[in-house]
Amino acid sequence: MASAQQAARPVGRPRCMETHQAILHAAAELLERAPYRDISVERIAALAGVGKQTIYRWYDSKADLLLDAYLARCTEVLPPMVAGGEPMLNFRNYMRRLVEY
Repeated sequence: MASAQQAARPVGRPRCMETHQAILHAAAELLERAPYRDISVERIAALAGVGKQTIYRWYDSKADLLLDAYLARCTEVLPPMVAGGEPMLNFRNYMRRLVEY
């Protein structure tokens, strides 16, 4: 019988973080240049220099990938929320910057 630690371990090779970053970067670049309907997993894979199967292994859909890419880009571009002060005002200002991005 397998131990709990062995059962929790994912099957297969772990993700290469450099490949993952290349995929996210390619998806974010396409999001900035093209409408959603014109973006395909094939275009993302070609721009990232990876195979489509690599993307499909990590993401269930194009929408999942593009959302992950968008959120990753937002964390690069937007500063973190400010601690202290008026929490609701901080939140509103942060959300405004997020929407403007």
